[in-house]
Amino acid sequence: MKRNLRYVLAAVAAIVFLGGLTLSIRGRQSDTDQKRERTPASDKQRTEGVKLNREMQERVGLQVQSLKPAKLRPEVTLYGTLEIDPSEEFVLRSPFTGILMSKSQWPTVGAHIVEGTIIGSIRPLFTPMDQIALGERLASAGADYEAAMASVTSANQEVSRLKQLNAENKNVSDKAVQDAEAQLATEKAKLKTAHASVELITATLQPNSVNATDALQIGKGGQVTDVSAQPGESVQAGQSLLRVSRFDHLLARLYVPPGQTIAASATRAIISPAGQEGAAIPAHRVALAGSVNPGFQGQTWLFRLAAENIALRPGEAVTARVPMPGPEQTGVWIPSPAILRFKGEAWVYIEEKSGEFVRRRITLDQPRENGWVATAGFQPGERVVVSGAQTLLSEEMKSQLESDQD
Repeated sequence: MKRNLRYVLAAVAAIVFLGGLTLSIRGRQSDTDQKRERTPASDKQRTEGVKLNREMQERVGLQVQSLKPAKLRPEVTLYGTLEIDPSEEFVLRSPFTGILMSKSQWPTVGAHIVEGTIIGSIRPLFTPMDQIALGERLASAGADYEAAMASVTSANQEVSRLKQLNAENKNVSDKAVQDAEAQLATEKAKLKTAHASVELITATLQPNSVNATDALQIGKGGQVTDVSAQPGESVQAGQSLLRVSRFDHLLARLYVPPGQTIAASATRAIISPAGQEGAAIPAHRVALAGSVNPGFQGQTWLFRLAAENIALRPGEAVTARVPMPGPEQTGVWIPSPAILRFKGEAWVYIEEKSGEFVRRRITLDQPRENGWVATAGFQPGERVVVSGAQTLLSEEMKSQLESDQD
């Protein structure tokens, strides 16, 4: 009986202990819930905005400006790549088969060459039979030259004799003197031709000659983009030696999605290179009609753009905005310094109240010169932060971290 009573008392004690432990745990949970309920609402709102007093704004150099209204014409967005304009390119080719020669340093890729520069020559390749034939021609030309010299000397003496006789009481007529002078002029012309033939053949047979006929001259200045041969190499007639290009006028090849067409009146576009969305380069279409790309199955358009002040190169990806007919849209112009990149998206800070700044997302699909146009989410007159946005983001992240720790 006593043993059973001990068992009952032990069981009651265990139940009381477990009940007290449960109440203690519930009490702690209740304290935690009450602590969470006491967290001020303003702490949660810090993740959506930042407050800075006037002194702090001046210290970080924060500046704001009012958003201005802007209008957008209907347009389509196309994508493509840049390529060299063939009219701005020059390819130097070998005039005939021979050995490439250069008395100065041969151009390298990236070098700039001025139009009209002579950079080398081509030394013709002759077989032994060609050299024998040229030697025979040189001997014949030399003989012709000697004969022409003798003829000129004889004709010159005849003119002098007739002039003297004509001066002495007209012993010969004036016509005889004129005929002799004409014969002298003819003999001089033959002498000049014979001399030129001798010089040409002699220069051709010389190993390091640079003649007007084989000189390599740059027809259009620019930057060397390809070097296909080096001095001392054997080259064939018509072979490309080097390529010179200019990048101040490039072509943008734009691809129109399949099933979509562009109006014939769309002759202008605004080009923005990849990574330079704020740049706005005007371009005009150079094709009267689009051609279908077999691999793309859509129209391809070529636009010529001038980029004197922007470093562009062929192969770069571009985005083009092509204006189309239709009514205009209204929006606001947001300057480039206001744009903040965070977590792969674009944001701006708007001062909704004095000293209170809220971060808003913006879609960068309407670039303009030195900024973008937003057609939704913003109103003209709102004050946007154009300097100090990164500081505001740091303060916002700091507030969120402190709130999470609490």
